[in-house]
Amino acid sequence: MAFDASVGGTASNSYVTVAEATAYFEASFGRSAWASSADQEALLISATRYLDLYLDWDGMRVSQDQALEWPRTGAYDKTGCEYSSTIIPMPVKFATYELAYHMLVNGDLSFEDQSIDRVKVGSIDVQFTERSVDSGIPKSIEAIVRHIGSTNLASASSVRCVPLERV
Repeated sequence: MAFDASVGGTASNSYVTVAEATAYFEASFGRSAWASSADQEALLISATRYLDLYLDWDGMRVSQDQALEWPRTGAYDKTGCEYSSTIIPMPVKFATYELAYHMLVNGDLSFEDQSIDRVKVGSIDVQFTERSVDSGIPKSIEAIVRHIGSTNLASASSVRCVPLERV
């Protein structure tokens, strides 16, 4: 499969280009591992795929024929302005960069649940199993897009938060 970062394309597989990601990491402190990676396209494709698989995006896809979830209509920025249906919003691009870098330095995403060894109620004392990890999209990346999407990963040991809307 060829790398394709066209907006709304039927064969698109990345929200950002390698050039955009490289510029982002060149302007970021401590992100030198990106420059030496031979897997930049694969990382961006995988990051895009994971974002679309594990996040429920606000709004609706612009076209049934587009390969990716963005562009969309009915998605709003933090100030309440609707994103244009002809672009990939910057938070989606930032999340793609950050998730690609996370996978580069951590070897992919982990889907193991955290397990709890002990819970004490008096003075609240929760002890997680040693070496347990968060599952799915890292919380720092979820925070980037929280105003336009939410994670759809849940397990028996997790609590899912959902936004409330006044009708």
